Amino acid sequence: CSGRYCSEDAFLWNVRSLMVLPSFLEDKIKSTFEELERHLDPADMETRAVYNHFRSVWLGVFPPSLWCRHDCLFRTNNFAESFHASLSRQLTQHHPQFSVFARHVIRLIHESRTSLTENDSIQNSGGA
Repeated sequence: CSGRYCSEDAFLWNVRSLMVLPSFLEDKIKSTFEELERHLDPADMETRAVYNHFRSVWLGVFPPSLWCRHDCLFRTNNFAESFHASLSRQLTQHHPQFSVFARHVIRLIHESRTSLTENDSIQNSGGA
């Protein structure tokens, strides 16, 4: 890690604060962004550039209605990361033949469905 993101706490905090915005209610995202922006150091042009970019892209081109995660059941992509890690562990080559790749994906999907079904059965029976 290098640059201001790794060496300056204020810069890190200001940039990471933007990452929390998708978890807010959609109608609170813009006002929360503006509140964060009000607290920026006026002389810090690099941080202001990040915030200007965020405003033009993530409040302009792609409105919060597209990326607000407040009411979502899954607020992270951990399940996708887990699936990818499992698939990577099963594959012995970086670029396997399609049939090998498909066989592993199908096996993982089957294992995931079986696991979910077993978990549902346990929960519905009052078990763990």
